[in-house]
Amino acid sequence: MSVSLADALRCLSTQAADSLVDCLRVKGCIPAARLSCRALRACVDGSVQSLETTLRAGDRQRWEAGQLPSLALWPRCRSVGVTLDARGRNDVTRLALLPFAGQEPAALQRIEALALRTPAFGMCATNGEQLVCALVQQLPGLRALDFLLPECMSYDPLQQQLMHDALAAMPRLARLVLPSGRTLDRVGTLAASISLRILCINLWSSRRDEPLLSDAAAAGLKRL
Repeated sequence: MSVSLADALRCLSTQAADSLVDCLRVKGCIPAARLSCRALRACVDGSVQSLETTLRAGDRQRWEAGQLPSLALWPRCRSVGVTLDARGRNDVTRLALLPFAGQEPAALQRIEALALRTPAFGMCATNGEQLVCALVQQLPGLRALDFLLPECMSYDPLQQQLMHDALAAMPRLARLVLPSGRTLDRVGTLAASISLRILCINLWSSRRDEPLLSDAAAAGLKRL
């Protein structure tokens, strides 16, 4: 009796499938394996627990055309890293929402870690706080958020307060990375968080002509 590759792959335990995918990854064969047949593609995608993607301005049109992949393809994915490569565009931060827009609630609830970054300076967006609030609504299961987009913050006091309110209300958020010391003026709000354990600040992006911490930030940190 012959056994097909698809049947053999379906019989693998999760651990065995992960080991197979690890071997393919070491040999640099993941792209070829995914293209070889549907069964092997499903095996590879079923073992993915962390995704890294780079989004550019043209990806907005790709999403509108239904050409961006769905998170449902990777049912065990728990961590997503997004690099925004769209220098000079004011709507650049909206690109960060593309991987999550229109996704099934179950796929969004699985995401426990999110990292947002940019490869270079030069962004001119000013809606970073709104982006954080939107992500908080879409990803209620987040345990770790690395928000490394210093140039997209407006630093408007009201917007900063709304952002910290949203972060403090997240029931599982345990680790938070903020992009600069200027985001700390309302940090005392995070004292209301029931889960936050680690708070990191990217001081490399702070302006040299400004103190690392304002009086309001220092007072807020004492509340944590």
